[in-house]
Amino acid sequence: MSLLPSGDDGFEADFAYVCLKAQKTSPQGGHYDLWIDIPDDPSRMLFAKMEDVPEQKVRVDLTRLPAYLVWR
Repeated sequence: MSLLPSGDDGFEADFAYVCLKAQKTSPQGGHYDLWIDIPDDPSRMLFAKMEDVPEQKVRVDLTRLPAYLVWR
């Protein structure tokens, strides 16, 4: 997954799309980890457990991450 620029120096993560795709891929459920590419910074990634992310589009501020995202 990659973050998309949101136009105001932030980024958007479409967790709704990712959750829907995971449900279609594995309708019986399962455990998924998310590795998120950072635009213009290939040396770092964000990590989240699928069960912790909200099932919606989210604006992400890389200087103040939500609790479910961590740097890796």
